[in-house]
Amino acid sequence: MLEAYAGKSLKTNRELQEEDQFRREKFLKTNQFYFREKAGADSLAFQWIEELLSSKKYGYSLLMREYGKDALQAEEIFRHTGRALIKLEEMETSGEELPLAVFAAELSDNPHYFDRGTAAGLLLVHAICFREKRGLPENTHEWRELLEDVGIVPDNISSQVHVCGLRLKKGESWHPAYEAFYENGEPCVVTMENLKDITEAKAIDNQVYVVENEMVFSYLTSSEKKKACTILCTSGQLRSAAVKLLDFLVKSGASVYYSGDTDPDGLGIADRLWQKFQASVHIWRMGPEDYEKSLSGEAVGRFGLAKLEQLKHPVLRETAEYIRREKKAGYQENLLEELAKDIQK
Repeated sequence: MLEAYAGKSLKTNRELQEEDQFRREKFLKTNQFYFREKAGADSLAFQWIEELLSSKKYGYSLLMREYGKDALQAEEIFRHTGRALIKLEEMETSGEELPLAVFAAELSDNPHYFDRGTAAGLLLVHAICFREKRGLPENTHEWRELLEDVGIVPDNISSQVHVCGLRLKKGESWHPAYEAFYENGEPCVVTMENLKDITEAKAIDNQVYVVENEMVFSYLTSSEKKKACTILCTSGQLRSAAVKLLDFLVKSGASVYYSGDTDPDGLGIADRLWQKFQASVHIWRMGPEDYEKSLSGEAVGRFGLAKLEQLKHPVLRETAEYIRREKKAGYQENLLEELAKDIQK
Protein backbone atom coordinates (compact mmCIF):
# COMPACT_ATOMS: atom_id res chain seq x y z
CA MET A 1 0.00 0.00 0.00
CA LEU A 2 2.83 2.44 0.90
CA GLU A 3 4.69 1.64 -2.33
CA ALA A 4 1.50 2.23 -4.33
CA TYR A 5 1.01 5.56 -2.56
CA ALA A 6 4.66 6.65 -3.02
CA GLY A 7 4.81 5.43 -6.60
CA LYS A 8 8.15 3.71 -6.03
CA SER A 9 9.70 0.70 -4.36
CA LEU A 10 10.45 1.26 -0.66
CA LYS A 11 13.51 -0.21 1.05
CA THR A 12 14.50 -0.58 4.65
CA ASN A 13 17.59 1.17 6.05
CA ARG A 14 19.25 -2.23 6.30
CA GLU A 15 18.60 -2.91 2.61
CA LEU A 16 19.98 0.50 1.68
CA GLN A 17 23.11 -0.10 3.77
CA GLU A 18 23.61 -3.51 2.18
CA GLU A 19 23.29 -2.01 -1.31
CA ASP A 20 25.77 0.74 -0.44
CA GLN A 21 28.24 -1.83 0.94
CA PHE A 22 27.81 -3.92 -2.22
CA ARG A 23 28.61 -0.87 -4.41
CA ARG A 24 31.71 -0.09 -2.35
CA GLU A 25 33.00 -3.67 -2.55
CA LYS A 26 32.28 -3.72 -6.27
CA PHE A 27 34.29 -0.50 -6.59
CA LEU A 28 37.26 -2.14 -4.84
CA LYS A 29 36.99 -5.43 -6.75
CA THR A 30 36.70 -3.66 -10.10
CA ASN A 31 39.94 -1.83 -9.42
CA GLN A 32 41.56 -5.00 -8.10
CA PHE A 33 40.71 -6.69 -11.41
CA TYR A 34 42.17 -3.64 -13.22
CA PHE A 35 45.52 -4.05 -11.44
CA ARG A 36 45.54 -7.83 -11.86
CA GLU A 37 45.25 -7.28 -15.61
CA LYS A 38 47.80 -4.44 -15.57
CA ALA A 39 50.47 -5.85 -13.23
CA GLY A 40 49.47 -9.35 -12.16
CA ALA A 41 48.24 -10.92 -8.92
CA ASP A 42 51.76 -10.78 -7.46
CA SER A 43 51.91 -6.99 -7.74
CA LEU A 44 51.83 -4.82 -4.65
CA ALA A 45 48.85 -2.89 -6.00
CA PHE A 46 46.75 -6.07 -6.29
CA GLN A 47 47.81 -7.30 -2.84
CA TRP A 48 47.12 -3.89 -1.29
CA ILE A 49 43.53 -3.92 -2.58
CA GLU A 50 43.14 -7.48 -1.33
CA GLU A 51 44.18 -6.22 2.12
CA LEU A 52 41.71 -3.32 1.88
CA LEU A 53 38.90 -5.81 1.21
CA SER A 54 39.86 -8.25 3.94
CA SER A 55 41.02 -6.07 6.84
CA LYS A 56 39.47 -2.64 6.06
CA LYS A 57 42.90 -1.11 6.87
CA TYR A 58 45.70 0.74 5.04
CA GLY A 59 43.54 3.55 3.66
CA TYR A 60 40.13 1.84 3.47
CA SER A 61 38.29 4.51 5.51
CA LEU A 62 39.97 7.34 3.61
CA LEU A 63 39.13 5.78 0.26
CA MET A 64 35.49 5.15 1.24
CA ARG A 65 35.17 8.74 2.43
CA GLU A 66 36.43 9.98 -0.95
CA TYR A 67 34.11 7.50 -2.70
CA GLY A 68 31.17 8.97 -0.80
CA LYS A 69 32.09 12.45 -2.03
CA ASP A 70 32.81 11.63 -5.68
CA ALA A 71 33.11 8.07 -7.01
CA LEU A 72 34.97 9.08 -10.18
CA GLN A 73 37.45 11.22 -8.29
CA ALA A 74 37.98 8.39 -5.78
CA GLU A 75 38.71 5.95 -8.61
CA GLU A 76 41.30 8.35 -10.06
CA ILE A 77 43.06 8.67 -6.68
CA PHE A 78 42.82 4.91 -6.19
CA ARG A 79 44.37 4.05 -9.55
CA HIS A 80 47.13 6.66 -9.32
CA THR A 81 48.08 5.27 -5.89
CA GLY A 82 48.06 1.70 -7.22
CA ARG A 83 50.32 2.79 -10.10
CA ALA A 84 52.57 4.47 -7.53
CA LEU A 85 53.06 1.09 -5.80
CA ILE A 86 53.95 -0.48 -9.14
CA LYS A 87 56.41 2.36 -9.78
CA LEU A 88 57.99 1.80 -6.34
CA GLU A 89 58.59 -1.86 -7.22
CA GLU A 90 60.38 -0.78 -10.39
CA MET A 91 62.44 1.79 -8.46
CA GLU A 92 63.46 -0.83 -5.90
CA THR A 93 64.73 -3.13 -8.67
CA SER A 94 66.71 -0.37 -10.37
CA GLY A 95 67.86 1.39 -7.17
CA GLU A 96 66.40 4.65 -8.53
CA GLU A 97 65.46 7.62 -6.35
CA LEU A 98 63.00 10.33 -7.40
CA PRO A 99 61.99 13.70 -5.91
CA LEU A 100 58.38 13.62 -4.71
CA ALA A 101 57.32 16.24 -7.27
CA VAL A 102 58.87 14.27 -10.16
CA PHE A 103 57.35 11.02 -8.87
CA ALA A 104 53.90 12.65 -8.70
CA ALA A 105 54.21 14.31 -12.12
CA GLU A 106 55.20 11.04 -13.83
CA LEU A 107 52.08 9.33 -12.50
CA SER A 108 49.49 12.11 -12.64
CA ASP A 109 50.95 15.06 -14.62
CA ASN A 110 50.58 17.08 -11.40
CA PRO A 111 53.80 17.57 -9.35
CA HIS A 112 51.73 18.36 -6.23
CA TYR A 113 49.38 15.38 -6.57
CA PHE A 114 50.93 13.40 -3.70
CA ASP A 115 51.76 16.36 -1.46
CA ARG A 116 51.36 15.79 2.25
CA GLY A 117 47.80 16.58 3.36
CA THR A 118 46.09 15.89 0.03
CA ALA A 119 43.75 12.89 -0.27
CA ALA A 120 46.11 11.25 -2.77
CA GLY A 121 49.11 12.01 -0.57
CA LEU A 122 47.43 10.46 2.46
CA LEU A 123 46.35 7.38 0.52
CA LEU A 124 49.91 6.96 -0.81
CA VAL A 125 51.21 6.99 2.77
CA HIS A 126 48.71 4.26 3.71
CA ALA A 127 49.76 2.20 0.68
CA ILE A 128 53.47 2.57 1.52
CA CYS A 129 52.75 1.57 5.13
CA PHE A 130 51.14 -1.61 3.76
CA ARG A 131 54.24 -2.20 1.64
CA GLU A 132 56.60 -1.63 4.57
CA LYS A 133 54.34 -3.28 7.18
CA ARG A 134 54.60 -0.32 9.56
CA GLY A 135 52.34 2.17 11.32
CA LEU A 136 51.35 5.56 10.00
CA PRO A 137 53.88 8.40 10.50
CA GLU A 138 52.98 10.64 13.44
CA ASN A 139 54.80 13.78 12.30
CA THR A 140 56.58 15.42 9.38
CA HIS A 141 59.93 13.84 10.22
CA GLU A 142 58.47 10.31 10.22
CA TRP A 143 56.57 11.07 6.99
CA ARG A 144 59.82 12.19 5.38
CA GLU A 145 61.63 9.07 6.64
CA LEU A 146 58.87 6.82 5.27
CA LEU A 147 59.13 8.30 1.78
CA GLU A 148 62.92 8.27 1.81
CA ASP A 149 62.93 4.58 2.79
CA VAL A 150 61.16 3.71 -0.48
CA GLY A 151 63.24 6.02 -2.69
CA ILE A 152 60.98 9.10 -2.77
CA VAL A 153 62.84 12.28 -1.85
CA PRO A 154 60.65 15.05 -0.37
CA ASP A 155 61.57 18.72 -0.65
CA ASN A 156 65.02 18.90 0.90
CA ILE A 157 65.48 22.67 0.75
CA SER A 158 62.76 24.05 3.04
CA SER A 159 63.81 21.74 5.89
CA GLN A 160 66.77 23.56 7.42
CA VAL A 161 68.61 24.38 10.63
CA HIS A 162 70.93 27.28 11.51
CA VAL A 163 74.28 26.24 13.01
CA CYS A 164 77.47 27.75 14.35
CA GLY A 165 80.66 25.99 15.45
CA LEU A 166 79.85 22.70 13.74
CA ARG A 167 81.97 20.34 11.65
CA LEU A 168 80.39 18.08 9.04
CA LYS A 169 82.15 15.15 7.43
CA LYS A 170 81.42 14.03 3.88
CA GLY A 171 82.81 10.58 3.24
CA GLU A 172 86.23 10.49 4.90
CA SER A 173 86.92 14.25 4.82
CA TRP A 174 85.54 17.26 6.61
CA HIS A 175 83.28 19.25 4.29
CA PRO A 176 85.37 22.23 3.05
CA ALA A 177 82.46 24.70 2.88
CA TYR A 178 81.36 24.08 6.46
CA GLU A 179 84.97 23.97 7.61
CA ALA A 180 85.32 27.57 6.40
CA PHE A 181 82.33 28.68 8.50
CA TYR A 182 83.67 26.65 11.43
CA GLU A 183 87.15 28.20 11.24
CA ASN A 184 85.72 31.73 11.05
CA GLY A 185 83.21 31.12 13.84
CA GLU A 186 80.37 32.23 11.55
CA PRO A 187 76.80 30.87 11.51
CA CYS A 188 75.38 29.19 8.42
CA VAL A 189 72.35 27.22 7.23
CA VAL A 190 72.25 23.44 6.74
CA THR A 191 69.40 21.93 4.71
CA MET A 192 68.30 18.33 4.28
CA GLU A 193 69.85 18.49 0.82
CA ASN A 194 73.21 19.42 2.37
CA LEU A 195 72.93 16.51 4.81
CA LYS A 196 72.25 13.95 2.09
CA ASP A 197 75.88 12.78 1.83
CA ILE A 198 77.05 13.71 5.34
CA THR A 199 78.51 10.81 7.33
CA GLU A 200 79.42 12.50 10.63
CA ALA A 201 78.85 15.68 12.64
CA LYS A 202 81.15 16.94 15.40
CA ALA A 203 80.49 19.55 18.10
CA ILE A 204 83.11 21.58 20.00
CA ASP A 205 83.88 19.86 23.32
CA ASN A 206 81.10 17.40 22.50
CA GLN A 207 78.50 19.92 23.71
CA VAL A 208 75.64 21.32 21.64
CA TYR A 209 73.48 24.26 22.71
CA VAL A 210 70.13 24.19 20.90
CA VAL A 211 67.73 27.14 20.98
CA GLU A 212 64.24 27.54 19.58
CA ASN A 213 64.29 31.16 18.42
CA GLU A 214 66.33 32.95 15.74
CA MET A 215 66.90 36.13 17.75
CA VAL A 216 68.32 34.14 20.66
CA PHE A 217 70.61 32.28 18.23
CA SER A 218 71.85 35.58 16.74
CA TYR A 219 72.52 37.02 20.19
CA LEU A 220 74.44 33.96 21.40
CA THR A 221 76.50 33.51 18.24
CA SER A 222 77.55 37.18 18.28
CA SER A 223 78.21 37.41 22.03
CA GLU A 224 80.03 34.11 22.34
CA LYS A 225 82.79 34.68 19.77
CA LYS A 226 85.45 34.69 22.52
CA LYS A 227 84.44 31.19 23.54
CA ALA A 228 84.21 28.62 20.76
CA CYS A 229 81.02 26.56 21.11
CA THR A 230 78.44 24.77 18.98
CA ILE A 231 74.99 26.37 18.78
CA LEU A 232 71.96 25.26 16.73
CA CYS A 233 68.68 27.05 16.06
CA THR A 234 65.54 25.02 15.20
CA SER A 235 63.30 28.02 14.43
CA GLY A 236 60.36 26.54 16.31
CA GLN A 237 59.22 22.99 15.72
CA LEU A 238 61.97 20.47 15.00
CA ARG A 239 62.25 20.00 11.26
CA SER A 240 63.73 16.92 9.67
CA ALA A 241 67.10 18.63 9.07
CA ALA A 242 67.42 19.44 12.78
CA VAL A 243 66.43 15.92 13.85
CA LYS A 244 68.87 14.30 11.42
CA LEU A 245 71.71 16.60 12.47
CA LEU A 246 71.03 15.98 16.17
CA ASP A 247 70.99 12.25 15.48
CA PHE A 248 74.52 12.54 14.01
CA LEU A 249 75.68 14.56 17.02
CA VAL A 250 74.21 12.20 19.61
CA LYS A 251 75.82 9.25 17.83
CA SER A 252 79.15 11.08 18.06
CA GLY A 253 78.74 11.21 21.86
CA ALA A 254 77.66 14.85 22.18
CA SER A 255 75.51 16.18 25.02
CA VAL A 256 72.59 18.31 23.85
CA TYR A 257 71.38 21.28 25.94
CA TYR A 258 67.96 22.39 24.71
CA SER A 259 66.26 25.68 25.58
CA GLY A 260 62.97 27.00 24.21
CA ASP A 261 59.99 29.11 25.14
CA THR A 262 58.22 28.13 28.36
CA ASP A 263 54.79 27.93 26.79
CA PRO A 264 52.81 24.78 25.85
CA ASP A 265 54.34 24.49 22.36
CA GLY A 266 57.88 25.18 23.60
CA LEU A 267 57.60 22.62 26.39
CA GLY A 268 56.17 20.13 23.90
CA ILE A 269 59.16 20.51 21.55
CA ALA A 270 61.60 20.02 24.43
CA ASP A 271 59.69 16.98 25.70
CA ARG A 272 59.61 15.25 22.32
CA LEU A 273 63.33 15.89 21.83
CA TRP A 274 64.07 14.41 25.26
CA GLN A 275 61.86 11.37 24.58
CA LYS A 276 63.70 10.74 21.32
CA PHE A 277 67.28 11.06 22.60
CA GLN A 278 66.74 10.44 26.35
CA ALA A 279 69.91 10.86 28.45
CA SER A 280 71.75 12.75 25.70
CA VAL A 281 69.33 15.69 26.03
CA HIS A 282 69.43 18.11 28.98
CA ILE A 283 66.59 20.60 29.48
CA TRP A 284 68.20 24.02 29.69
CA ARG A 285 66.62 27.06 31.38
CA MET A 286 63.07 25.73 31.18
CA GLY A 287 62.40 25.08 34.88
CA PRO A 288 59.87 26.91 37.11
CA GLU A 289 62.37 29.62 38.15
CA ASP A 290 63.26 30.30 34.52
CA TYR A 291 59.56 30.45 33.65
CA GLU A 292 59.01 33.16 36.26
CA LYS A 293 61.93 35.19 34.85
CA SER A 294 60.75 34.78 31.27
CA LEU A 295 57.07 35.50 32.01
CA SER A 296 55.19 37.69 29.51
CA GLY A 297 51.70 39.13 29.32
CA GLU A 298 50.73 36.67 26.57
CA ALA A 299 47.76 34.57 27.69
CA VAL A 300 47.68 30.78 27.27
CA GLY A 301 44.26 29.49 26.17
CA ARG A 302 42.49 26.29 27.14
CA PHE A 303 43.74 24.43 24.06
CA GLY A 304 47.30 25.33 24.99
CA LEU A 305 46.76 24.26 28.58
CA ALA A 306 45.42 20.90 27.37
CA LYS A 307 48.74 20.23 25.59
CA LEU A 308 50.51 20.32 28.96
CA GLU A 309 48.84 17.03 29.94
CA GLN A 310 51.01 15.12 27.45
CA LEU A 311 54.40 16.07 28.93
CA LYS A 312 56.68 13.32 30.31
CA HIS A 313 59.86 15.07 31.47
CA PRO A 314 59.69 15.76 35.25
CA VAL A 315 61.11 19.32 35.09
CA LEU A 316 58.79 20.26 32.22
CA ARG A 317 55.81 18.81 34.07
CA GLU A 318 56.74 20.93 37.07
CA THR A 319 56.94 24.05 34.89
CA ALA A 320 53.59 23.11 33.37
CA GLU A 321 51.99 23.45 36.83
CA TYR A 322 53.18 27.06 37.00
CA ILE A 323 51.81 27.75 33.51
CA ARG A 324 48.42 26.34 34.54
CA ARG A 325 48.41 28.68 37.52
CA GLU A 326 49.58 31.83 35.72
CA LYS A 327 47.99 31.07 32.32
CA LYS A 328 50.77 33.14 30.75
CA ALA A 329 53.55 32.27 28.27
CA GLY A 330 57.26 32.61 29.02
CA TYR A 331 59.63 33.60 26.23
CA GLN A 332 63.25 32.61 25.72
CA GLU A 333 64.19 36.15 24.65
CA ASN A 334 63.73 37.25 28.28
CA LEU A 335 66.63 35.00 29.37
CA LEU A 336 69.36 36.12 26.97
CA GLU A 337 71.92 37.05 29.64
CA GLU A 338 71.34 33.86 31.63
CA LEU A 339 71.76 31.71 28.51
CA ALA A 340 74.96 33.51 27.53
CA LYS A 341 76.42 33.13 31.06
CA ASP A 342 75.62 29.41 31.06
CA ILE A 343 77.67 28.95 27.90
CA GLN A 344 80.54 31.01 29.31
CA LYS A 345 80.62 28.74 32.36
